[in-house]
Amino acid sequence: MRRPFVFLPKLMVVAMSSTTVVPLLISFLFISTLPPCRPLSFSYNFSDPRTFDGSNIITVGTATLAQKDVSLIELTQNPDPTVEGVSNAVGRATYSKPMLLWDKATGEVTSFTTRFSFAIKHASDGIAFFLSSYPPELPPYHGGKYLGLVDGSTNATPAVVAVEFDTFHNDWDPYTDHIGIDVNSINSTAVEVLPMGTLTDRSEPMIALVSYNSSMKLLAVALQLERTDGGMRYELNSTVDLKSLLPPEVAIGFSAASGYSTELHRVLAWSFNSTLMEMNLVPAGTRPMPNKVPHFPSKRMIWVVAGAAGAAMLISVAFVGVLIRWFLMMRRRRRMNEEQAIADLEVCSMDDELKFENGAGPRRFRYGELAAATNNISEDGKLGEGGFGSVYKGSLSDLGVDVAVKRISKSSRQGRKEYVSEVTIISRLRHRNLVELVGWCHSNGELLLVYELVPNGSLDARLYGKGGSVLRWPSRYEIALGLGSALLYLHVECKKCVVHRDVKPSNVMLDASLGAKLGDFGLAKLLDHGSSLPTVVLAGTMGYMDPEYTASGRASTASDVYSFGIVLLEMCCGRRPRDDSVKPSLLEWVWDLYGRGAALEAADKRLDGDLDQAQMQRVLVVGLWCAHPDRGVRPSIKQALGVLQLEAPLPVLPRKMPVPTFSTSVAGPDADADGSTGRAGVYSSSMGR
Repeated sequence: MRRPFVFLPKLMVVAMSSTTVVPLLISFLFISTLPPCRPLSFSYNFSDPRTFDGSNIITVGTATLAQKDVSLIELTQNPDPTVEGVSNAVGRATYSKPMLLWDKATGEVTSFTTRFSFAIKHASDGIAFFLSSYPPELPPYHGGKYLGLVDGSTNATPAVVAVEFDTFHNDWDPYTDHIGIDVNSINSTAVEVLPMGTLTDRSEPMIALVSYNSSMKLLAVALQLERTDGGMRYELNSTVDLKSLLPPEVAIGFSAASGYSTELHRVLAWSFNSTLMEMNLVPAGTRPMPNKVPHFPSKRMIWVVAGAAGAAMLISVAFVGVLIRWFLMMRRRRRMNEEQAIADLEVCSMDDELKFENGAGPRRFRYGELAAATNNISEDGKLGEGGFGSVYKGSLSDLGVDVAVKRISKSSRQGRKEYVSEVTIISRLRHRNLVELVGWCHSNGELLLVYELVPNGSLDARLYGKGGSVLRWPSRYEIALGLGSALLYLHVECKKCVVHRDVKPSNVMLDASLGAKLGDFGLAKLLDHGSSLPTVVLAGTMGYMDPEYTASGRASTASDVYSFGIVLLEMCCGRRPRDDSVKPSLLEWVWDLYGRGAALEAADKRLDGDLDQAQMQRVLVVGLWCAHPDRGVRPSIKQALGVLQLEAPLPVLPRKMPVPTFSTSVAGPDADADGSTGRAGVYSSSMGR
């Protein structure tokens, strides 16, 4: 009797061997015909027709793609070509396709960055970059004050999030030009006030950068003016949950309006990059397979089909495995793209900002040059490691100098921000008491900073390092004068005032003659002379931070003077400002000795009395003066340096350390307990007393 089950495995093997190639080819063809699963990315220079065509941009209202001397988007174009701008008008220009903001299946939200150059002529109302439901609808015109974003005649809540560049003072607006973040309303939820006339009639187009970090739900804006217009940079950010405000697919574009006065709004270039990919595994246009069971004429054919079905099942399992692997790879790549996109807001504008005449100043290096200089960033040449990266010794053969190369950690988002700040600020500075920036590199996925090599390490290492010789008093005194000279240059002698925000011994380097060189400008900020920074996220190191700054979030030159005072006390006493095992704090301890007329008892015992007592007394008193809890009583750095250089008499301070009287409302989360650089918390009004 025939036993069919005995032959079934053989039939399956035959079926697999004869039919495996075709299904595999079909599988790969299926994968290759999937619709592109890529994030949205484009870069248009409207004066270069090779970068776009008219179908990429949809214009409504008075907006047009102008074709005069150069191509650009005119949002409020007068029908009369001889007249620039039009009054009582509204226009929009949007990308022709929707952007995937969030995925219905996974709930994931995209991060994105966009960069555009624009110009506003005359002053009427303003221009905005916006996201809204797709397809977008232009609201009826009810005045230029609504910027074409909302319908001013109804109380309906629009589904729109926008960044406005407003040139007119309406009832809900600040008194002057401003940047605003608008959430379902023309009344901005966050505002950055600009000097009057900042946004209009610039000699060169302005550059705006807008980014959204989906993990932090942070919408950030930066406006950069060209050097011919002052080179100022203005920033604004706000927490916005785009997923709760907008549908999965949104329109992106620009909107502008004018009122009674004529205004012209132009967009000259526009790039956009998002990070979210839509996972659509069904090829477009695929028709369903007919649901029919074919008729087989014999049992032998049934077994053949059964074998083929078994083989197809195995292939299907393998195919699903390939798809899962592919999906995981795409998800990993998406996360990497998201991290890179967040950094693009800061990094992509640096090359435009850094222009030096006749090759003067620091320069951009190729990655290969620095790899060769550091023996492929060898661990053997590692000099040290900080919060945001490691430092390696290198040698530039073409310049004939040794350098220190700082490699920013790829996992540190704050490190990337500090990289941008360091390059854009320190590259403008030249002083004998500042660490010189030789150059920078951002390529091959690396962020590298190149400094002059300072041979004697940091002041912190010389004060507290084990096994080394004790730093003698004459050297300490000269370091105090050198550090003061560096701050005088930053605060007074530079064209723009520089607030360092992280003055401490580990950021003071010592050259071959033990001269002080202040470095690490990653937290530094530029501002106009005589002004203070607006409220910012706190940054610095606990123990060196002005207590009023930690309470208010407003940094100024007085904040640096406070840090300078603490460093002076450290050099005199050889003791850190904060030590949980020792009470009270360094400042309280020295002030108490001063009040009892025994300030010299605070001198570092390792000096064995080998010091100039008059100099020691002078440095101690200036340190207390600079670290006075009341910001208004502190000296300027020029006054403090004058006393240290014997050009002015010692101040008379209260015998008891004053108690601060400022508000102690929380301005940010606590800093790390070990005093590392980062966000910092708030001192109590009694300074721990």
